[in-house]
Amino acid sequence: GLVAFREGDVAAWVGSFAEAMARAARLSQELARAVATLVDDWRERAGRPRRDGAPARLLRLLPAQPILSAATARIALGTSHEAARLGLLALAEAGIVRQISGGTYDRTYAADELFELIADYERKIAGSPRHGLG
Repeated sequence: GLVAFREGDVAAWVGSFAEAMARAARLSQELARAVATLVDDWRERAGRPRRDGAPARLLRLLPAQPILSAATARIALGTSHEAARLGLLALAEAGIVRQISGGTYDRTYAADELFELIADYERKIAGSPRHGLG
């Protein structure tokens, strides 16, 4: 599109840009649906925790903050350090988050499956629709 623009064909550039934006919007909607499905799956794997309990609240937080420690979870949830720590442990036991730091005090956890969804989205966004990628 930019080559065509330099050669004076503005319509080709506008068309190329519009096509790229439509594709990005479609892929973003797919990502949003995939994240919602993942959170539903996590809820089931976590044993359908109480809506107001720390594990359920952490499940809702993970898409926006996929790396958490008890300290960051406590601040985000406005709860005690112990409630945040136990919530993270429950999610780790369910295989939803994985401990990524050493030590025993303020462990850090990551939601690997979410990062996999994002990496897949990035591959699709980077791929050229003209070459069958994405």
